[in-house]
Parts: sequence; C-alpha cells; structure tokens
Amino acid sequence: MVIGIAVPVFAVWRRIRRQLELQSQVDFITLHDPLTSLPNRMQFTRYLKTALDNAGRNHSSVALICADIDRFREINDTRGHPAGDALLVAVAARFREALLHRLRVIDL
Repeated sequence: MVIGIAVPVFAVWRRIRRQLELQSQVDFITLHDPLTSLPNRMQFTRYLKTALDNAGRNHSSVALICADIDRFREINDTRGHPAGDALLVAVAARFREALLHRLRVIDL
C-alpha cells in the first residue's frame, strides 16, 4: 500500500513546487523591466532606500550614477520601436556585464 500513498503525495508535492515556481516568476516580473530584465523603478527605489539606510547606520556613502541615451526618441521615431528596444537591450547587457566584471574584480 506504500505505492498507493506515495502517488498522491508526489502529485501534491509537484503542485506545490509548481505554485512556488509561478510565484517566483510573478515576483520577478513585478520588480523587473520585461524588455531588459533590469530592476524596474519600484525595485530601484527599494535598493536605493536600503543603501541609504545602510549608509546612514554605517556612516558611509552611496554613489548613484545616472545615464541617458541621447536622442533616443529620434532613434524610435526614425528607425522604429524595435530598433529602440534593441538599443535598450544592448545597453542593459553592457551595464550588466560591466557590473558583473566589477564584482568579480572586487571578489579577488
């Protein structure tokens, strides 16, 4: 009778696991830009607040770098939104790679 009990338990376990995976996906989508997968404004605000709180407690500093793509609207208007999207994805990939490289250098 062990097999008879194991099958329903396995089915429930799979269902719970799938629900957890779906919830994880929803959480990611809620806090990240769908095009670039970078943190969205809500997640950025959380990160910044945490960094400022930590800096206040530790009497340290926080650096914030702002970037702008010059004439981005012109790119969208003349080349179309797919070209603008491709540019944003490429810029995001470069930021991500630069940050990952910097983190690897720090870990050494």
